[in-house]
Amino acid sequence: MFASIAAQAQDYIYMKDGTEWRAKVQEITSDEIKFKKFDQQDGPLRTVKKDDVISIRYQDGTEEIFSKTIEQPKQEQASFL
Repeated sequence: MFASIAAQAQDYIYMKDGTEWRAKVQEITSDEIKFKKFDQQDGPLRTVKKDDVISIRYQDGTEEIFSKTIEQPKQEQASFL
């Protein structure tokens, strides 16, 4: 029973490039989100640009949306010489 509670007590950060971070959000500033990886809460504080984030789903189920746009993979342009 305790394992199922612990598994849900985390935040999820969804990035525009498709990356998903299991995290514990520490702080949100006007241009950055600071968090610790959920499985390394004694580890380093990590920072991502708010512009690179789609949304955060918090442990209580609420969601904060920053962007609705997902980046498409960049394609190399062929050069014709």
